[in-house]
Amino acid sequence: MHPTLNVNPDAPHRILVVDDDEDLRFTSVRVLRKAGHEVAECGTGGEAMDRLVEIQPDLVLLDVNLPDGDGREFCERIKGHPELSDILVVMLSSERTSSSDQIEGLVKGADGYLTRPIANKELEARVESYLRLRRAEVDRLLAERSYREIFDHSPDGIAVHDPNTGAIVDANPQLCDVYKCNRETLIAGSLADFSENAEPYTEQDFLKHMARALDKGTHQMEWRSRRATGELFWSEVRLSKATIQGRTRILAFVRDISERRDAESERHALEQRILQAQKMESLALLAGGIAHDFNNLLAGILGNASLALTDLSPVSPVRESVEAIESSALRAAELARQMLAYSGKGRFVVADTDLNAVVEEMAHLLQASLPKKVVLNLMPADELPLVSADVTQIRQVIMNLITNAAEAVGDRPGTVTVATSRQHCENSYLAALWQDTDLPAGDYVALE
Repeated sequence: MHPTLNVNPDAPHRILVVDDDEDLRFTSVRVLRKAGHEVAECGTGGEAMDRLVEIQPDLVLLDVNLPDGDGREFCERIKGHPELSDILVVMLSSERTSSSDQIEGLVKGADGYLTRPIANKELEARVESYLRLRRAEVDRLLAERSYREIFDHSPDGIAVHDPNTGAIVDANPQLCDVYKCNRETLIAGSLADFSENAEPYTEQDFLKHMARALDKGTHQMEWRSRRATGELFWSEVRLSKATIQGRTRILAFVRDISERRDAESERHALEQRILQAQKMESLALLAGGIAHDFNNLLAGILGNASLALTDLSPVSPVRESVEAIESSALRAAELARQMLAYSGKGRFVVADTDLNAVVEEMAHLLQASLPKKVVLNLMPADELPLVSADVTQIRQVIMNLITNAAEAVGDRPGTVTVATSRQHCENSYLAALWQDTDLPAGDYVALE
């Protein structure tokens, strides 16, 4: 659209009348000015070319026969000029002008013909008709320009889809940034190329969403998208039915929400850690209460067993049974002490411990209780550093590992391997293993 084209609906239209007949020119100018138009006039084609650049009219009434040339040739020059090509050119001809001459004028760019003689009212009406057509064209161009400005400068990526095939027929610069490619690549690609292409994010799934937008006017969903680099990301897609240049289209407003989804995942993980901590706290309170009552019962059992052993002779037939009671009660007391320590009401006996030595001790004790088809294989690491731990709990852990592994083997022949090692652990690895994210990165002794 020409930059100076009259686009103000309330402003009078500018018209240039080019005619070497002064009487006819005078009449035409008077009629058009009376109709409310701004009218300029000249008598030659050369003068017309100068005035056109100066006043930039909306319409030119151009006589076919001019003293300095054929009006159709001047029409061709007007339409070929980069600053004048949008101006309406209506040729003024006499009844003697043949159809072939009129066709030649139209071929050279004329927008219409007026044949003289013509009544004043008809002249006014036909000019108004041409200007209405121009107004409709201007409105269309303005709407398209407004659409392009919104389309190109939207903060969201926008794709224009064919609702029948899902193909992208247009894309704005922001969408190119989202998918890391140019507009041509987006238009040439398919929905599958820019989606995860796995249920429920396939091309067919996207077409179903588009069908909902066609039915309801709008539809919104979260979509698993794929950049041209192959990277998958979460996007929020709002589909809207629209008519563009007379065709039904689906506008897809695409926003990258990867950061928001990551934040939601982190928040969910934090909520799970808090819930786990609350569960552990409740379990600790329960274990503390049970251990406290159990410990009181054990105190009575141990006291009575000790008194009974004091009164029994060394050769008493029941002495062995009482000693077994005392031994079992001592082991039970050790378990109660661990439960109290776990609940915060007791304490662990933490000391520097040789893990390899504890593994060998427990393996020797448990070997006889393992199925005959299970072979216990130890792989202790050389020069393993000491660990600060409660040896009672370490024994319990080793016993659970070995017995659980042996039960998993079942009746089949198999090998249970217990290995120790020294490993360097990062914060992320430690946080994934245990909810305590305060564990420092560094070297740890591993038991597996």
